[in-house]
Amino acid sequence: MDLVGACRAFVSVGTRESFTVGAAAAGLSQPVVSRRIAALENHLRQR
Repeated sequence: MDLVGACRAFVSVGTRESFTVGAAAAGLSQPVVSRRIAALENHLRQR
């Protein structure tokens, strides 16, 4: 897992309070951001 990329996706989504807007701001698709955040949640064992 790309921990840095997952953290960046998390911050982008959290700052903008939207998966769609956060993904666009990060230059990624919404499904990619969702998968990265899910991987981060699994890594940290949190939801």
